[in-house]
Amino acid sequence: MVKNEYFRIADHSVFIETERDYITTILPEFAVFAASPTKNPLYLRVGGDEPTRPSGILYYTFKTDNYLCHCYHNRFGYQVTMSQKDKVVVSIQTKQLYHQTEIRGTYEPSLLRFALWLAFGFESVDKMTVALHASTIVYNGRATLFIAESGTGKSTHTSLIQKVVPESYLLNDDSPIVRYEGNGCMVYGSPWSGKTPCYRQEKAVLNGIVKICRAQQNRIEELPVIEALQQLLPAFPPELYMNETLKELYAPLLSKIIESVPVYRLYCLPNRDAAKLSFGTLYPKVRRWKL
Repeated sequence: MVKNEYFRIADHSVFIETERDYITTILPEFAVFAASPTKNPLYLRVGGDEPTRPSGILYYTFKTDNYLCHCYHNRFGYQVTMSQKDKVVVSIQTKQLYHQTEIRGTYEPSLLRFALWLAFGFESVDKMTVALHASTIVYNGRATLFIAESGTGKSTHTSLIQKVVPESYLLNDDSPIVRYEGNGCMVYGSPWSGKTPCYRQEKAVLNGIVKICRAQQNRIEELPVIEALQQLLPAFPPELYMNETLKELYAPLLSKIIESVPVYRLYCLPNRDAAKLSFGTLYPKVRRWKL
């Protein structure tokens, strides 16, 4: 029996059709984003057990956990396969003619979660929307994105900020969604938050972006436009921006983000002084800290 569910993600209506269990049964975090049916939603389909065979021109290869992933551009659109021991276990195939993306293969929760993240990215790439690899703090209705290579300390830094500024809170710890909405950029919570369960159906005005770099002392600097672009692009999903056609779709959003807010580089230690420095720079009216 086919099961249908609607969600609201970054103010996009998302329709997910599945041939087996409800998505909210397999991934309970999606329940926070459940919504009523609407017209013209983004259409994601979770199909059968047998993945689609790889086809097309290979443009990017990467590893995630214990899986080797290949990205292809083919006559239907775009395809990503996830393999383990040379066997494809999940495929994500866009079908541009039908404006849908289909996922096939195992329903193992972590794989399905990642596949849905990719599928959402493919379906929203032309709608000035992107899920960035970042940890996000909100204060007084304004969101700051902290970006860095994995393991550098994004989560540690945002955790320290919440300790020194209790009025601040975490919106998302892995894949907040940025969307340009005509007069500025908004940041949304999402069903994807990495190792930190943080699933908020909320949005906030984008306030700024901070690239974290480990150092022996704390220092922050605002980046010029070209360098800001270079630092921000790796936070975009490489599965999408490594394809030249998809990168062109992202370019307007990247430009709007850079036009809208400052981008900083923070050289820091994992301590409270670093949290005070970054937060005080992005929210200069805050002068009282919790010791």
